[in-house]
Amino acid sequence: MDSYKEVVSEEGKIYGIPEGSSQVGGWLYNKRVYEELDLEVPKTWDELMENNEKIKEAGKVPVIGTHGEIWTSQLPILADFYNVQAEVPNFAEEYTAGKAKFSNTPEAQRGFERIQELYERGFMNEDYTVAEYGQGRQMLAEGGRSSLSNANPSIRKYK
Repeated sequence: MDSYKEVVSEEGKIYGIPEGSSQVGGWLYNKRVYEELDLEVPKTWDELMENNEKIKEAGKVPVIGTHGEIWTSQLPILADFYNVQAEVPNFAEEYTAGKAKFSNTPEAQRGFERIQELYERGFMNEDYTVAEYGQGRQMLAEGGRSSLSNANPSIRKYK
């Protein structure tokens, strides 16, 4: 993938390859909840927020937060990095050089703003600050909650 090569290359040489330790972020969702509420799989942030509103209106928790394990709080930020790279192609290089920061790059701030939006709109479980990742996976499987931001090592555990 050309966009990946750009991020891991310098002066025409590739210094990174996707392999077992590479991470891919995304949103897992409970198919039963989506079918029950006749929801389409969202392709944009706005569509995800519309679905979350319908899920909340149905009395379910739209987004499972598992910030009891702090690493999970970064997933929406990491998942949005593709968009940052597309809009600010030199962000990674400038960030590494100490020239760019998340705090002064609006495109990079968006991931943080999205986490805040989920909270402010009441889409997250009440115990999101102490729930752990294993508990989140269980909540997703049980179906009373709808979606969980995720990284690729866990995706293969779901069927």
